[in-house]
Amino acid sequence: MTTGEMAVPTPLTAVARVEPLPPDGAAVRRDDHGAFRAVEPGSGRAVVIRPTVEGLILEREASREVIPWDAVVGVDLLEAPAGTMRVAAARVLMREGPPLEMARMHTAGAEYLPFSLTTDGPPLLRVERLRLLIAATVAGSGCVAIAKGVFRPGERTLPRLDVTPRPRMLPAWTQPMLLLLSVLALVLVFPVDYSGAIAIMVVLFVHEYGHVVAMRRCGVRERGVLFLPLLGAATVPEHSFDSRWDEARVALAGPVTALPLSVGVLIAWRLGWLSDDLGQDAFRWTLVLNLLNLLPMMPLDGGRALMSVAAGLPIIARKIVAYAPAALAGLLLVFGTGDALTFGVAVFVVFAVVVTRITFRRHALHRWMEEAELDLREVRTALRDVSFALTGAVRDDVDGGVPPVPMTGPQIVGVIAMYVGILVAMVGLLFVASMIAPIVGEGGG
Repeated sequence: MTTGEMAVPTPLTAVARVEPLPPDGAAVRRDDHGAFRAVEPGSGRAVVIRPTVEGLILEREASREVIPWDAVVGVDLLEAPAGTMRVAAARVLMREGPPLEMARMHTAGAEYLPFSLTTDGPPLLRVERLRLLIAATVAGSGCVAIAKGVFRPGERTLPRLDVTPRPRMLPAWTQPMLLLLSVLALVLVFPVDYSGAIAIMVVLFVHEYGHVVAMRRCGVRERGVLFLPLLGAATVPEHSFDSRWDEARVALAGPVTALPLSVGVLIAWRLGWLSDDLGQDAFRWTLVLNLLNLLPMMPLDGGRALMSVAAGLPIIARKIVAYAPAALAGLLLVFGTGDALTFGVAVFVVFAVVVTRITFRRHALHRWMEEAELDLREVRTALRDVSFALTGAVRDDVDGGVPPVPMTGPQIVGVIAMYVGILVAMVGLLFVASMIAPIVGEGGG
């Protein structure tokens, strides 16, 4: 029997528009991250649920149901009995007829879920990634939280929720220990003494604190600053960025700290408050480390700003922009001397390519939300509310998270202008310093 000859299953809702399935049927590809797999109770038949710009689409054997967003009048979160356990579930209320009811598929006790939540009620679908699907449904239908786990159209009455800090994975003494190990590693591996190594750590600390200040100004909570021996340091955010504009500004806030810090070091050095060796080392490392961080390669700050700017481009153009700097660096390695520096650069280029690939994989997880033209800020808010109702913790990074809002044209121009301005200012400081007292020269090493 062909797909067109299959009996059309009974619609799951009374408000949906029923259409025949396209020839490829309700298939889910490996890269089809916008499809939420579900299973009908009893029959075990597959249902593919897709949030789109027009509404919620339910694809089944021989037909698809299109539920327009204006037909959804509310969403309630609850727990379904499953033997001796309780499983997270949701009831999507319709303008007329029975609701659409769903429960989490991959969780303990899911195999004991009932056919429906109420007598003669609709079938209780078993769904993957339930939280993200419900968040997309809430945002797409224009509902807001009026109580914990209760979403309706209108004004929000539940207070805005702040992100719940994630459990600490490392003991408190880890950070000072890693800082000490970073100093020792620099002295043992590179031709610097302890004063030079400490100067590098100060530069890294000020650089990372620039990220911290920018995060706080953007409303992003920082999890902490982590020093990584021979790799530098990283400021870890507690949750995702609200927009690519915020992400790019936070990325550039680290290198911009080189400007006041290098000027302060230069003044202290020329006034004799720092010895020649320490003054030259501190000034040199302040600018060199931050200039390196501006290289447009992941996971450096310049690479993160570049990826934020390119996020709105078509995928092919985005990959060309992202991989071009690494390709250029690889080409320059052909002319390397084969020494330890060349080897280190080669390792970093490979690492940059790997991180870029991981970034694109995450972009693929996010692409469906952008194509569905959902309000990403509303999806993020809904995901926090849904996570809070189901787990008691406020998260926006569960089930794949929500992508930051893309940049506007003026914002892209602003990021490029900031990047060029910081770069020109750093090079200018190096030139001024060379006129006052050459960095490499007498007493400079």
